Amino acid sequence: MKEKYLKQTVSDFIEERLQDSHKQLIHNERTKEVMLKYNSLFEKLKNTISNVKLLEKYREAEFDLYTMQLIQAYKIGFKDCIIIFRD
Repeated sequence: MKEKYLKQTVSDFIEERLQDSHKQLIHNERTKEVMLKYNSLFEKLKNTISNVKLLEKYREAEFDLYTMQLIQAYKIGFKDCIIIFRD
C-alpha cells in the first residue's frame, strides 16, 4: 500500500514539475526560437507530405517520447539525490 502511494505521489510531483518547467520555458527566448523553427519545419513537411493524419500521429508520438524521457530523467534525479544524501 505504501509503495503504491509513494509511486503515485512521485508521479504527481513529476507531473507538477513538468508543468512548471513548461510554464518557465514558454517565456524563454531560446525556447520560442526553437519552437518557431520546429513549427516552420513541420509546416513544410505538411506541405510536402500529403498524409496529414500520419504527420499528426508522428507529432503525437514525438511528444509522448519526449515526455517519457523527461519523466525518466526526473526518476534518475530522484535516485541520484537519494544516493547522495544517504551517504
